[in-house]
Amino acid sequence: MDAHRYDLALLALEGYRCTRESGKADTRWLELAVTELLAALADEQYVSLVAYYHYLLGEIYRQLKFFQKAISHFDQVTSVSRLPQELVDLQRAKAFARNAEPQALPPHLVESLFMSDEEDSMLKVS
Repeated sequence: MDAHRYDLALLALEGYRCTRESGKADTRWLELAVTELLAALADEQYVSLVAYYHYLLGEIYRQLKFFQKAISHFDQVTSVSRLPQELVDLQRAKAFARNAEPQALPPHLVESLFMSDEEDSMLKVS
């Protein structure tokens, strides 16, 4: 298969979302995503995505109840990722509180990620 390990991790996360929405959440999908993201971290060709990988690993480990691993990965998210620091801090706080429940993002964070007209928004929507 020619897919990058990051792409496989995203497919695994989608598998988890589907099982969760069907009421039959299966954490094997999260475990598969961890395996693929750890492999993606080793790929030096994609160093610009490392902070994203750490954020995703932090979030997955939080949901798997590996709170110390989650905190460790959240701590490795740098400003290079352009993820809002508020988002990283929010999820890190949930890990500190040992909260493993999936979380809906506050609307203002979604807007800052995807709908902002500002020059430094992550994704431009025309």
